[in-house]
Amino acid sequence: MLEELDSLEKIHKEGRMDKRLRYTLLWLFLLGAMFFGLGLYDFFVRNFSLLTILIIFIVGFLAGYHIFWRSMPIEWDTKKAIAKTGRLDLTALGIFVVYIVLRIVLNDVLNVYYHDAIKASGLTSFAIAGVIFGRLFAMSVFLHKRENKIN
Repeated sequence: MLEELDSLEKIHKEGRMDKRLRYTLLWLFLLGAMFFGLGLYDFFVRNFSLLTILIIFIVGFLAGYHIFWRSMPIEWDTKKAIAKTGRLDLTALGIFVVYIVLRIVLNDVLNVYYHDAIKASGLTSFAIAGVIFGRLFAMSVFLHKRENKIN
């Protein structure tokens, strides 16, 4: 534990992050941006209520923040935290692939119900983006607390 705190102090003093940590944070941001971009595309193509989108995104954000802290005690070291969130990121990538495949299938096969299905998938993409950005924010707070030894 002391060894991990020393390495975090070294990282903090030198102003650099562990390579794996940097890629994890970048991956979370890109994944959230992909879902948010799909939601924005659907927002501009279909007529959504902006209030509905904000509520769904904020609830997703809070859920992602809460999920992170329920599964991530502060006494864990950074490597264990990254490994834990890595599995969740692979799950999110799987959801993204299934989401894209379903959109293609819905476009080709279910042409009659396509408008309603895309409206629902656009709102879903905002919710997923909210969860991912919530986790990204929670991970940043976690790292800040670890680096500064805040309880």
